[in-house]
Amino acid sequence: DPCWGRFQRWRERSMAEFGAMLTDHVKSIRPELTVAHQFSPVLHGWFLGQCSGTALASDYASGDFYGGKNQQRIGVKLFAAYSKEQPYEFMTSRCVDLHDHTSSKSADRLFLHAVTTLANGGAFLFIDAINPDGTLNRLFYERLHSVVKKLEPFRRLVQTYAPTLRGETGLYFSMNSCVNETLNGVPLREDSTHGMNMDERENAVVDEAVGTAALLSSLHVPYRIITDLNTDYAGFRTIVVKNAAYLSAEECGRLREFVRNGGTLIATGKTSLFSPEGETDGNFQLADVFGVSYTGKDTGTISYLELEDGQIAAKGVCAPLAEIRGAELLGTVSLPWFPPGDPVHYASIHSDPPGLPTGCAGLTVHRFGRGTCVWLYSALLKHAHDSQQEFGRRLLRRFVPAFVERAENLPRSVELTLLKSTKGPEFLLGIVNAQEELPVIPVHDLRCYLRLPDGIVPEKIRDQNGDPVEFQYRDGVTSIFIRLLNEAAILEIIPVPPGSNPRSVK
Repeated sequence: DPCWGRFQRWRERSMAEFGAMLTDHVKSIRPELTVAHQFSPVLHGWFLGQCSGTALASDYASGDFYGGKNQQRIGVKLFAAYSKEQPYEFMTSRCVDLHDHTSSKSADRLFLHAVTTLANGGAFLFIDAINPDGTLNRLFYERLHSVVKKLEPFRRLVQTYAPTLRGETGLYFSMNSCVNETLNGVPLREDSTHGMNMDERENAVVDEAVGTAALLSSLHVPYRIITDLNTDYAGFRTIVVKNAAYLSAEECGRLREFVRNGGTLIATGKTSLFSPEGETDGNFQLADVFGVSYTGKDTGTISYLELEDGQIAAKGVCAPLAEIRGAELLGTVSLPWFPPGDPVHYASIHSDPPGLPTGCAGLTVHRFGRGTCVWLYSALLKHAHDSQQEFGRRLLRRFVPAFVERAENLPRSVELTLLKSTKGPEFLLGIVNAQEELPVIPVHDLRCYLRLPDGIVPEKIRDQNGDPVEFQYRDGVTSIFIRLLNEAAILEIIPVPPGSNPRSVK
């Protein structure tokens, strides 16, 4: 409802304006102070009324998350993208969450929280609650002392170079689009999404972004977040837009020109169907780029992508049904025989198998200008199941530029990040081995063959302790060898001086 859309955008503007008033007031009294407003609601959708303006009212992005490894990995990149000044600040509780006063995280988990932040160019802070009698837990601070000591070489390296994230792949994050459509028609008094600002809430748009980010990490692709505040897409070769239904004309124009000028766009779901206020002419604003048109109809909460080698299920989200308008059709959409949940009519008592072909577009590829657009009808990439994950990896391998050409002993749990120094020509390569079960299982004899951006030719590579790292450069590919990787390494890459571009270096 556009009336609700306008009301929601007013809420967001009002919150941002109030934040800016507070910031201006502080600086009118103490100009040297920095101000940050809690920004963790960036991952919690429309409920708390936050928008990009809250980031603009802050000197740097700051907030805390409690959703696990994958949430932190995308969360710190969101902070990096929204932060006016670097570094941003990632915080987390020393206990399992803010509702727990004594269940302290292990030293391994605290270390991984902090080193993940450093490998993404940020600063970290641990939160601890004071006991009612004014005391603190001494044993925890003894543990924290050892963690901070272990982090020191990583922190010092990041502080020295004050780096920013690099990557040829962009993941578009639209705060305006983080709407939970399952609440359509629900009276506010019956809305059960109340709670604190860090509580988890159902939001398919956020879930799809987190799922796609996890896929990129598992493919060892360094990526950056793109927001509505970004107007320059220089350096990006591929942009992935996840169900960003509420885009402004300006955002759509930038994405259209990106593809027209040779970029690759991967878009899903209802991307560009509405203006930020919820107005629409009934079709995608980027229909010419997608090569498909919206029929005005949606699937139910279960549908299937029909490919030559089988069906991939999409569950929990209603997806748009679209017709081909010039794109190449790679897959179509099928629906279950009967509406999901019908207690009388069903084809299978426990599941809803595909049965009704729609002929509508499920997966398409369209040439537009000098570029390419891939459109996927539903939020398949939010699912953590093997079938959807393997489909997602195949899709991204095909259309996302590879950073790792090949590797030996590089598990999917290892995330690679690339950062560029703001003080000189140096680059930092973050390598974080975050596994679900801790302590981590070390990685032995890790060798990566990397295609570094900007034609970088390394002269020296050192780890966070200043020790030399074995490497070889030949014809644009840098191979790096690490004998033993425990939780993490941050490698300092020093390029050869300008003017020299050897074919090989050892």
